[in-house]
Amino acid sequence: MEFSPTLGLICHGIDQENGRCSDYRVRYLCRRGDEFAIGPTQSSDTSQWTEWINRDSNTGTVGDTEYLYRARGTPGLCRRPLAIEARTVDGKVPSSETGDVVRLSVRRGFICLHRDQPNGRKCRDYEVRYKCPGVSGGVTSSSGVTAGSTISKRVSRQARFMCYTYGLCCT
Repeated sequence: MEFSPTLGLICHGIDQENGRCSDYRVRYLCRRGDEFAIGPTQSSDTSQWTEWINRDSNTGTVGDTEYLYRARGTPGLCRRPLAIEARTVDGKVPSSETGDVVRLSVRRGFICLHRDQPNGRKCRDYEVRYKCPGVSGGVTSSSGVTAGSTISKRVSRQARFMCYTYGLCCT
């Protein structure tokens, strides 16, 4: 059996004792900042989680979706979250432990479709929260650089980039 992050799991029946491969399920852990990075993340910055958000219920025929764009306006929600977590509304069970086939994206949000579930099961009702950097407007300068200067704006842009991309946030 072979496994790689780029190719996934590869099982050759000929290499197995009984000549057959089992049905496997794999999980990937993505670097922070990647499309599907999920929480919890480790960092030494002042980032914070939002409150739990539940904008959609699982009453429709499609499933449960908690899109990021629908959560805009939630207190503490930033433009570019660092991580996302999802759990069931009723039992507070993390999405990774429910057996549901779900998609988590820091750019899009949460998606659970009934059609993706095994054995005709339906998605549970989920809530999500996002981890946001604790940036409060950029870098405080002790070098005499004024807030409106080109250098200050460039430093602020770089600080935001480092915070969003690598979790290295200035306070």
